[in-house]
Amino acid sequence: MLQGEKCVIWNYDVFGFEGGRTRQLCDTLAEKGEFFSRFCAGEICHNDFSPPGYLVILPDWYRGKLQDPAEGPEKLVPFIKAETKWDVIKSDWQKKVRPFAEKSGAKVFGTVGTCWGSVPVLRLCGEEPGMKRKGFKKIGW
Repeated sequence: MLQGEKCVIWNYDVFGFEGGRTRQLCDTLAEKGEFFSRFCAGEICHNDFSPPGYLVILPDWYRGKLQDPAEGPEKLVPFIKAETKWDVIKSDWQKKVRPFAEKSGAKVFGTVGTCWGSVPVLRLCGEEPGMKRKGFKKIGW
């Protein structure tokens, strides 16, 4: 069973649970704890987590559904509107994700998100006392 006192809730981008390198980045963070030091910059990334490793949880907020963004905005926009219901995400957090994390030993929580994942990050940080947050600075382009 996964265990750890320091837990990071990873919120995926518009491509969902199976998209891109999401799982690879979660595994790297869980194993080595190096992600924040390599990819974050500035005051927003100051944290009191310390490597190595974290309990990293990647909730499937889309619940197994996916809409390929390449199919165009006429399909993507309605999908995002349907899946970005804070009351549903909050309920999943309170009734499923947080209890699972606490059962796994989590005592300190942080959250990170990319693209669409910034929605749960902002809401969790605004409503959950003590939730740590991580931001990503646009690099390059």
